[in-house]
Amino acid sequence: MNREKCNGRGLCAEACHEGAIRIIDGKAKLRRVITLSINGKILAD
Repeated sequence: MNREKCNGRGLCAEACHEGAIRIIDGKAKLRRVITLSINGKILAD
């Protein structure tokens, strides 16, 4: 992801299944994603 080339349409955010990309101030930004799991069961993300 190149923020300088970002046009802010949000296609990358829509395509990201993990929800790790947000559009902030018209530019794509990675958000910090933390996943907690025990024995493969996701408890929180």
